Amino acid sequence: MKVERFVDADPVISCFYARKVLERVVSHIWVLRNLGDTQNRSLAEMTRDRAFTKCVDNKTMLRKMTLVRKSGNDAAHADDMEGKQAPTSPQRARKTAAHLYDLMAWAVRYHSANPQAAPGPQAAFDTNLLGQATADSSGIHVAGRSQAQTAAYLKKLAQQDEELKKNRLLLDEAKEAAREAEEKRLREAAQFELKRRSAELRAKADLADAQEEAEAEREAARQVKDELAAKIEALQEQLAEQQAAAAERAGVAAPSAAPLAISEAETRRQLIDPMLEAAGFSDDSITRELELHGMPNPSGVGYADYVLWDDDRTPLAVLEAKKSMESMSVGSVQVKRYADCIEREYGTRPVMLCSNGYHIDLIDDAANLPGSGVGYPAREVEGFPTAQQLRRMIGRRTMRALLSETPVDTEIAGGGARTYQLEAIRAVTETLERRRRRQALLVMATGTGKTRVAVATAKLLRQAGWVGKVLFLADRTALVNQAHKAFVSMYAESTPVNLIKNPEQVGDVYVTTYNTMMNLIGDDGDKPAKFGPFDFDLIIVDEAHRSVYNRFKRILEYFDAYVVGLTATPKSEIDHDTYALFEMEDKTPSFEYSLDEAVADGNLVPFKTARQDSLFLRRGMSYDELSPEEQLAWDTSDWGTDEDGGRLDPPGQISSAEINRYLFNKDTIRKVLKTVVENGIRVGGDQLGKTIIFARTQRHAELIKEVFDATFPEYSRTGASVITTHTKYAQSALDEFANPDGDVNIAISVDMLDTGVDVPEVVNLVFFKPIYSPTKFWQMVGRGTRLRPDLFGPGMDKTHFLIFDFCGNVDEFYKGEARDSATGRPRSLSEKLFDARVGLLAQLDKHSDAPDLRAELADSLHASTASVPLGHIMVRPGDKETLMRYRERSAWDDVNEEKAEQLRRHLAHLPLNTMKEPETAKRFDLVILKLQVGLLDHSPEFAALRQRVEGMANDLMAVSSTIPMVAERRSFLERALDPEWWKNVTVEDLETIRIGMRSLIQFVPKGKRNAVTLDIQDEMGELTIDDEMPVRLPGTGSYPSQAEQQLREVLQEHDNDLAMIKLRSARALNAEDVAALEAMVAQAGGGSVGFEESIDKLRERMGGDSIPAFIRRLVGLDEAAVQEQFADLLSNTSFSAAQIRFIKILVDVLVHNGGVAYEEIFQPPFDEEGSVVDIFHNKTDVIVDLRKRLERIEATAQAN
Repeated sequence: MKVERFVDADPVISCFYARKVLERVVSHIWVLRNLGDTQNRSLAEMTRDRAFTKCVDNKTMLRKMTLVRKSGNDAAHADDMEGKQAPTSPQRARKTAAHLYDLMAWAVRYHSANPQAAPGPQAAFDTNLLGQATADSSGIHVAGRSQAQTAAYLKKLAQQDEELKKNRLLLDEAKEAAREAEEKRLREAAQFELKRRSAELRAKADLADAQEEAEAEREAARQVKDELAAKIEALQEQLAEQQAAAAERAGVAAPSAAPLAISEAETRRQLIDPMLEAAGFSDDSITRELELHGMPNPSGVGYADYVLWDDDRTPLAVLEAKKSMESMSVGSVQVKRYADCIEREYGTRPVMLCSNGYHIDLIDDAANLPGSGVGYPAREVEGFPTAQQLRRMIGRRTMRALLSETPVDTEIAGGGARTYQLEAIRAVTETLERRRRRQALLVMATGTGKTRVAVATAKLLRQAGWVGKVLFLADRTALVNQAHKAFVSMYAESTPVNLIKNPEQVGDVYVTTYNTMMNLIGDDGDKPAKFGPFDFDLIIVDEAHRSVYNRFKRILEYFDAYVVGLTATPKSEIDHDTYALFEMEDKTPSFEYSLDEAVADGNLVPFKTARQDSLFLRRGMSYDELSPEEQLAWDTSDWGTDEDGGRLDPPGQISSAEINRYLFNKDTIRKVLKTVVENGIRVGGDQLGKTIIFARTQRHAELIKEVFDATFPEYSRTGASVITTHTKYAQSALDEFANPDGDVNIAISVDMLDTGVDVPEVVNLVFFKPIYSPTKFWQMVGRGTRLRPDLFGPGMDKTHFLIFDFCGNVDEFYKGEARDSATGRPRSLSEKLFDARVGLLAQLDKHSDAPDLRAELADSLHASTASVPLGHIMVRPGDKETLMRYRERSAWDDVNEEKAEQLRRHLAHLPLNTMKEPETAKRFDLVILKLQVGLLDHSPEFAALRQRVEGMANDLMAVSSTIPMVAERRSFLERALDPEWWKNVTVEDLETIRIGMRSLIQFVPKGKRNAVTLDIQDEMGELTIDDEMPVRLPGTGSYPSQAEQQLREVLQEHDNDLAMIKLRSARALNAEDVAALEAMVAQAGGGSVGFEESIDKLRERMGGDSIPAFIRRLVGLDEAAVQEQFADLLSNTSFSAAQIRFIKILVDVLVHNGGVAYEEIFQPPFDEEGSVVDIFHNKTDVIVDLRKRLERIEATAQAN
């Protein structure tokens, strides 16, 4: 009630209560569905648990839970978050209340003993009843309640929370108590029976028969255990039957029962035993039902389902088998107790495994991670490890070295000025070691050495004993070749293998594309997988972003490995799915080194933007606006043919989106090229520097080359080259372009040069197409950011590059306004067909219609499902249960909408045999399936779908006289064109038409739209080229006063004076140097009134107890000199990421401010990650050293 009453008067309280209600509902479902222990679990953990999400099996409800939870969290922390986020508004509270209503109605319907109490479909949420509260329970008028009063009220509510948790929602408490009492009685009876039978066996004990009787005792124990499990299961089934009966009386759907509930014994025999055999375990290396002593129960005895042994009878793993319907969390508690007993008896703690036959959890809580001594929580794996792999896991407990003390090979990464690479590597090691996480995501601008970081990280982790085999994944073959070359040149002892070129080679580092790896994992029925789930210990994902998400996600799910993702996409542009895959809910990557930072550090060069507008590229082309001559050319162009084979009429207008896709205009291309040639950066005098033109299509690229050769004949022989995936000898042309002394200076590409091309000489990029993905945009920008010393002559380095943007891309992406247009993976035609078929099956069952068609459809779906190999890589662990059930024909005998949804979710994406059928036939099947469903549920789409079938039949009639196959089936076409036939059509009639016409659809005439090339006068806007962006003066934080400006100008004039050089390089000054510096200040004043007073104020603001110290605060210190002063600390490979960042900040402040007092390092900006004492807690000698260095630098601003 309070959720609804307070939505307007106090939305904070309303959202807070909503979260509390949600927490009670979720806890209730955990208890009701026996999902495990809820103690010490937060609401977020409970709702994200795999067992819970599987039980709920409703994405909409899970999303609503997340929204209600976050609203409540924000409300609870409203006081702490003041000014950091928008306040909880009445609108948000109203939406939260509506979501909670939906959740409550759903929970009553599917997770209670009284589903009839759920509101019916007519009981819509009434917003008019909301917001009727005026005062809370304390009597305070809520509209006038202060923030402090709200905080106090929330605290009071929190104190009452424990009491609230004791109440149960929805369950009949009497039945629940009775059920628990009966279970307890059965357990006690079973324990008594076990002791009685054991006593009888011991009484009969004889030395000669001891072994036989011990086995009999174990068998008796198994029988008691099975009897107990059967009785408890019967109680749970009784509860389910009561719910189902109540649901039937209420006329609602019964609660969703856990699928395929088979016993633990069946789970072992049917599912687990074959998987253990596949992992190489035989009866000699497995003990089933091993008796263990010291269990925390009255008898002190327990029986581990499986114990897996090494050759020397060292326990490698203990495996707990649960019923297929049971939550993994139930077994994880039990298996840990077994592991405790085994460790006490054998001295080795085994790896723990828990499986219900479909899902497998692995727990290695004794991993003994250096630095913490703890292990990892449970994680899902796809299969059982072999004895060798288990042996390796146990061995690493004592063989792992501290990552923080394992040095980075600075010959590979982090050497010289590129200390940010050290920081990136340390961010990975700290994520794995200190934070106990298994995924890290590095965001590094293109050109900053992501591959070097990957190689150095792999080497460090292997040397520290954390990993053995490494897999490097990339999107393209060119990137694979580059990465393989990098590993060979920098880490040859790892024996790098290029799986594309040498699939049978063996090594320690494997490099390949996503698609190649997908073909090497999983068992498709014809050949076993080349790599198993435990074959790699570290996976490095190059360019981990959304466009390849659906490919690498399945690979990462399959392998049990650490994962390091690399991407150049700025963190603000990374999509939610990628962050979720790397388990980064706060959307903060492990490390980021942006383009701006790289430019500021001198590791990359910035770009300037040359913008020019084109009338046609911006607005498109209109026939009415053309001259008579241009209209004639438009009219006489071949625009293509229609479906009847006739000539297409010329369009009245071409949109800007169609330019350079369907219509190419030579004049636009000519003017764009002139702009580039005349204004591009040149090298060697008159020669245009290396230039990449990004075209829209292959035809566009070819036409650019053609127009370029005609417009600039002096370059036509070798100046420009088309380099695309369709170009013959593309690699040879690319090598010529990459050659600094080569003749090819202009590369015209569509997408081949977007990434993976390292040509430092590139100084011009031409964006001649719209870009829709931020990932692609930043990859393209990266083609020009590389440093190139001496490009324009000795000592004349590349300082920037130009982006010629004719399509508004820079304005869109650099401002951060654009987002990746890619959405989730598009559903294939075969998936849509499967969806439609199970939908029709559900409708036929609902209407009890067409039994013969229903049987044929069920047979077809069963055959498709049975054709999928269980070991195929696309069969996820969560799919196996459904797949195995529906491989049985009987499972298809009853399909309702709920089951249909489950089938769509778990089976539609699998490689069904429909994938091999002709596309034209499958598209027609889909139309007919939609018609059949539309006929049954009276869909308004039926009429439009009927017209499509009639149109195809009419088209086929037109060609029936010339195509014998069509002529033979004219009767089907005539039927589809008969209005009387449609009046009484049935689903069986539509099926007859489908069978009769599907093979003919390939003959339906298709229209063809041609690409047209014209040469029409375009209008180009004014060319504007960005100047350097204005920056604030270092150290001041503001723009200068007139006196300050005068002084800076004078100091700039004396920049090369010996005194200034010594001052800025932190070298000792003598009396003459000090006098020279003081003279500069006097010169700046020039006797002007008020100058001295202004300078005094400036000195007071900036610091500096002497004139030299004050001047250095203005001009800063030379960066190279400061880098030299701190070179040993910056290259210290044992420093943590936070320690490296601290030293880098200190260097930056010294360079900009000219000095730092020791006291200042305890203040901002140095305390962002804690005080200097906290950051160097394990290296206090460094703090003392820093003080000495700062004092030494400060002393150089005084006269000696």
